[in-house]
Amino acid sequence: MNLFARHARVREAQARLRLARREVQEPVAALLVRGYTYPLTTLGVAAGVGFVAGCVGGGRAAPARAAAPLLRGGLFELLLQGARWFATTLEDDDTP
Repeated sequence: MNLFARHARVREAQARLRLARREVQEPVAALLVRGYTYPLTTLGVAAGVGFVAGCVGGGRAAPARAAAPLLRGGLFELLLQGARWFATTLEDDDTP
């Protein structure tokens, strides 16, 4: 593969990355707002996710390495859908 073809592939990958960042920007911002609004709930959810990630693989693997198959298997898409749901409920919620 020549240099120009590699450069084109890099540019294409960068464009896909920019698009993906734009897609998750609003749901992530909504989750951050929820985190500031409900800090104890956010802490509990983070602790639960950390516990589950630590238990995957029988505790023999590092949590990040153990969670990688879950993320590849569609867990990231599920989390993104949850973030979008939180974003829509945040817009409908009148209470802080």
